[in-house]
Amino acid sequence: MISPNEHVLEYVDAHVHGALSRDEDKAVAIHCRRCPICKVALEEAEKRLALLESVPPAAVSPELLARAEEQLAARRRPRFRRSQLVAFAALAAALLIACCHLYIAKSGVSPYDLRVLGQNELVADSDASLRVLLVNHDTLQPIAGMPVSIDLRGPEGTPAITLARGVTDRSGTIAPRIHVPAWKDGDYELQVSARAGFGSEHVAHKVKLHRDWQLMLSSDKPVYQPGQTIQLRALALRRPDLKPLAGREVVFSVADPKGNKIFRQRQVTSRFGIGFTACPLADEIAEGGYQIECQMGDTTSNLTVDVAKYVLPKFKLEVDSDRTYYEPGQKIVGTVRAAYFFGQAVQHGEVDVELRQPSVVEPLLATAHAQTDDAGKATFEIALPAALAGRPQEGGDAPIDLVVTARDTAGQQQATTLSRLVTANPIHIEVLPESGSLVRGVPNTIYLLTSYPDGQPATARLNISGIDHEIATNELGAASVVVEPAGDRLDWVVRASDAAGLSGHRQVELRSGPNQGDFLFRSDKAVYSSGETLRILTLGGGTQPVFFDFVRDGQTILTRSVEMAEGRGELVFDLPPELFGPIELLAYRYLPDGLPTRKSRLIYVRQAGSLVVDTRLDHAEYRPGERAMLNFTLTDAAGRPAPGALSLAAVDQAVFSVRRGQTGLSPVLSRLENELLAPVYAIYPWSADLRSQPTDKVPTVGDRNHFEQALFAAAARTRNP
Repeated sequence: MISPNEHVLEYVDAHVHGALSRDEDKAVAIHCRRCPICKVALEEAEKRLALLESVPPAAVSPELLARAEEQLAARRRPRFRRSQLVAFAALAAALLIACCHLYIAKSGVSPYDLRVLGQNELVADSDASLRVLLVNHDTLQPIAGMPVSIDLRGPEGTPAITLARGVTDRSGTIAPRIHVPAWKDGDYELQVSARAGFGSEHVAHKVKLHRDWQLMLSSDKPVYQPGQTIQLRALALRRPDLKPLAGREVVFSVADPKGNKIFRQRQVTSRFGIGFTACPLADEIAEGGYQIECQMGDTTSNLTVDVAKYVLPKFKLEVDSDRTYYEPGQKIVGTVRAAYFFGQAVQHGEVDVELRQPSVVEPLLATAHAQTDDAGKATFEIALPAALAGRPQEGGDAPIDLVVTARDTAGQQQATTLSRLVTANPIHIEVLPESGSLVRGVPNTIYLLTSYPDGQPATARLNISGIDHEIATNELGAASVVVEPAGDRLDWVVRASDAAGLSGHRQVELRSGPNQGDFLFRSDKAVYSSGETLRILTLGGGTQPVFFDFVRDGQTILTRSVEMAEGRGELVFDLPPELFGPIELLAYRYLPDGLPTRKSRLIYVRQAGSLVVDTRLDHAEYRPGERAMLNFTLTDAAGRPAPGALSLAAVDQAVFSVRRGQTGLSPVLSRLENELLAPVYAIYPWSADLRSQPTDKVPTVGDRNHFEQALFAAAARTRNP
């Protein structure tokens, strides 16, 4: 029987292996908790067990069995006397303590460096990816074949859960897909451990879990009169997979211009994530801008509508000019068309035109007067001054406004404004390195975009200082040139001219990044369909691998790595269905000094299973009070019927002449324009009009892909200046 008051050094191995009886096992455990010497012995026994378990099993040889039997026989011999046993235990304890001190002294600084690469915030109940990197602290060489465990410590009182386990590859990394649990919002601890050598490396990474969704609030029209009813809708989608949030409480509220809440109501979203309500307005109510708010959890969506007594305009006014931009001193020839909303032309109406330059001390430049004919049409001419003050934010161009006011014979009046640009540089030039900055020692593709001031593409000839041949842009105004920089920067003067004799020029300075270990990467396209094959070519010096993170809505969804050999590497894989929308490709590698360098690029992945809405009316036109029948068909991309919810709004179009605006549907549903191409349109606004061009005028796929590559390079530069 083991005494709890005596040292148990000879029993600790049997204890950790479970070879003792229940009473003996309990006595050893109690003694080790009280005795510092035996506690150290127990910890060493546990380390030996862990090391033993990491060794692959092997068959036991007969010689080993024979030696084991001899040792067991020796254990049956009479025990030492008590004094001898105590002396032996004291000597063993002294040796063990000395060994422990020696071990601690030699292992004070771990030779391993464990790094966790990922976001500090994760979306609860979603898929994500993390990257764990294990390298030698001194040599920075990757450590392969080491087991890694990723755990998330749960809320107070609940155990941690294991998110992933794996073994580091030859790059010293493990990048598993994980599912973030549906825990409540809050701060948690991500625990990453790697078993290395005789011990383990641990990293505690603080993360915040939160639920993330998009909430879109819309009204049926932008302006209301006292006594009318504001119809409100809210659409709730979970990020990043955009699935509807069903059964969630949403709170609608309306505040008057002074901030007083006049309406508040709770609703629950349907299975399609839609909540709706109606706010009736009193007949006597303060006029002005009303703030509408919809709240779901911590997410709030706001909308402003006007409440005012108004008279719907009786006719609409359209203004156009002979050109979309002008040069100083040119003559503007404009056309005005006025027609009542029921279709009849506004005949013999008076038209007054003012030419104004906004943001100057004396904005009024010139005036003109005209009269509409029997077709409701009028023509006017105004000459521009020989010189105008340009604005730096417009690239030196000067914006002008044509303010047109029309009155019919009954004295009813309507006004509108037409904006144009005046420029002395008719062809604009954009120069865009594919990686934002140049990479020395490898071929760099530099995109060149030429456009007119109105954003239309310019097919032009380019002459670049330092390049001995002329470059021509295609019908999309895009061209590219490949250079291999050897220095820190390139100074170019780019001159462009078209067949009509218009010209433009620009001075640009292109700088190179760090020399050693710098790289660039390019994808074969900028826009993909879900499930399509993505190909990425990586160029650069050094042998360090390049890691790729696919980031959507700020969360890493997927990770990949590329091995570099002879200055290049290639990544080829099929895009999974859950990867869609605007995707930021974040590429990074660790240089020999241990510091990372990174690049980014934008791509867009079309979501699989898009919906198609087909609308049919039973008549082409209706009389007032007549009944209209609308038929809607909702199908998926393959033409199969799809269940869904449709939101409709029937509003007199004259209301939008009172206050020009939208109902709020477009900003959220049009993800491509607002989340991805908004910075692109700022650089190259005409690209938004490609969708409306006739099929025979749309550029070829090859030209479009080349143009998209340049646009997305511009978008990446705008997001990461």
